Amino acid sequence: GSGSATNLELATSLFASNLTLTNKVRFAWWGAEELGLLGSEYYVSQAIESGEINNIACNLNFDMLGSPNYFRGVYDGNGAASDIRTGSVNIQNLLTTYFDFADLPWNLTAFTGRSDYGPFIENGIPAGGLFTGAEVIKPKEYRADYGGLANASFDTCYH
Repeated sequence: GSGSATNLELATSLFASNLTLTNKVRFAWWGAEELGLLGSEYYVSQAIESGEINNIACNLNFDMLGSPNYFRGVYDGNGAASDIRTGSVNIQNLLTTYFDFADLPWNLTAFTGRSDYGPFIENGIPAGGLFTGAEVIKPKEYRADYGGLANASFDTCYH
């Protein structure tokens, strides 16, 4: 969906930029998130088995970015476990600094492991990312920044 499209756009933009990168960047799309994060859990289990987990610096998660009654959610890195908190907060700060520079409103959103970043944070990999809402009801105080309908779900099409 919208997160996959965002991931693809980031990959093509990075490629087109001709930047010289110090580290490798891997773009991945997971299957069966709704069935229990099956794709990302399998990937992480294989990375642990092969030792590749030691080469993963962070996980950027872009899930549900096209919610029609959206808000601009940035995962709250302060909610991460102590061993990955600094890395997760660094990701949060990168995203919020951009939004502040672009004069775009944003709100922190829960960092619970509910999305495909879950298996990464469970195995000591810092994570962060963006989220525009799912079945949760949009609070009325978000209308000033984002418009839309208060007291309605962020995404009526959510599963």
